[in-house]
Amino acid sequence: MTFYIYSNRIEIISPGRSLVPLEDLGKISPIHRNETLCNIFRYTKFMEHVGTGILRMKRAMDEEGLRQPEFYNFTNSFRVTFWGRNGTEELPKELTDNDDFLDLKKIGLKNRQIKALELILNQSQRLNAKSYSNMFNVSQPTASRDLNDLVKRNLITKEKEGKTTYFIKIS
Repeated sequence: MTFYIYSNRIEIISPGRSLVPLEDLGKISPIHRNETLCNIFRYTKFMEHVGTGILRMKRAMDEEGLRQPEFYNFTNSFRVTFWGRNGTEELPKELTDNDDFLDLKKIGLKNRQIKALELILNQSQRLNAKSYSNMFNVSQPTASRDLNDLVKRNLITKEKEGKTTYFIKIS
C-alpha cells in the first residue's frame, strides 16, 4: 500500500483491483485479498469490525463536514481519496485572537471529542472508554485514542478507579 499526503487530500493506493464492485462497497461483506494483512490490522486494532470500515469512513467524513471519500478501481490497483478542507488552513498552536476562547474545531478536535468535553467540563460527567464508545458509536480503541488526545492537550485528566480509567475535569 502507498500513502500520498497532499495539502488538500490523502490518497491511499492498494495493489490489485477491489474484489467488490465500487457500487457495493459498504453494502456487502468484504472480500479480503490478503488475510495475513487483515489479521495484523485486526490484532493491532487498526481494523476493528469486519465489513464496517467503508461506512465508518463515510460517517467520519460527514461528521467533519468533509466530502465523501472517493473510490477508484484501476487495472492493477484500487485507490481511495480523502479530501481535506481546503489545504490552506493551518491549525493554531495557541488560543485564537480573542484569548478568552479556544476554537476547538480549529485545533483539530472531532465533533464527538467536543461533545465529550462539554459533558465533562459543563456537566461534571466522568467518562471511560466504554461509555464514550457507546455514546458515539465508535470502538473502544477509538474511544481511548480520542480521550487520551484530550488528556495530551491538557483539556481533561485521568483518574484510575480499580481497573477502570475515567476521564474527568482538571481540578
